[in-house]
Amino acid sequence: MARMLVVCAVCSVTVGVAHAERFDFEFAASYSETELSDGPFERDFSASAKLSGAWFYRGFSDDEGPRALAAFTDRASSIEILYGVDDKELFHDITMIDLSARHVWRDSGWFLAGAISANDVETEFTTDQ
Repeated sequence: MARMLVVCAVCSVTVGVAHAERFDFEFAASYSETELSDGPFERDFSASAKLSGAWFYRGFSDDEGPRALAAFTDRASSIEILYGVDDKELFHDITMIDLSARHVWRDSGWFLAGAISANDVETEFTTDQ
């Protein structure tokens, strides 16, 4: 019974502290490595790193729903940029830059979106064994 009261008290404090926040920026970074050890591409190593950021130039709030959907539910306008490097030991290296923008008219829900991407691919493929 005492444990149940403690759990209820913690839940009550958590619910009381949760509140809507306003967001203007969002940043993300990722890194991954893969190594294939079977099949025709033995010893193929791949590493990928990405860095992205978004500026919501009119801001948005998560008071209408979960944070993951807040940019959609609050009809947020944004400018986003992504920089990534993909290094594949056996085949190629890729450097990518993506730029995208979305403007949402909040009253009507109509939006205009566009994107541009530039990729630099360096290929080193040989059939020599």
